[in-house]
Amino acid sequence: MNKQLIYSILQYKHSPILREAINIGVLFYFPEETRKLYLNITDSTRLRSIYENFDNSYFNTSVKIIQSNVEKCSDDCFAQELLLKNFSKYINDYLLKEDDTALQFTDPFTTINVFSSPEKVIEEYTRLLLPVCTKKRAR
Repeated sequence: MNKQLIYSILQYKHSPILREAINIGVLFYFPEETRKLYLNITDSTRLRSIYENFDNSYFNTSVKIIQSNVEKCSDDCFAQELLLKNFSKYINDYLLKEDDTALQFTDPFTTINVFSSPEKVIEEYTRLLLPVCTKKRAR
């Protein structure tokens, strides 16, 4: 039986004027299976090659905070309740505030998981959405 998959793409937006968004990560949630969050994030190689004035230290610090929040909040029972009810609010309250910073999650996508395991989903979606992903996933 196919099960539900919810995911949101973490994007880097260098300038609000340019309106460009570069996918740098994907947050996965399998509500009927693991009830854990999985986050794959690329390193900054591609961003540094695109943007001359890219702030690598800001990027690395922000990514570490997001990864830490994913790990910490995956086991929080209050966070789990919100995660089941409102994925967007969960992201805003526990992972990354929705504001005008360079890193932003997209609105979540809900679909049917047609793959045999969460690991296969993560592998295939990462290949599609983050073609040059070099970092391991956080749990």
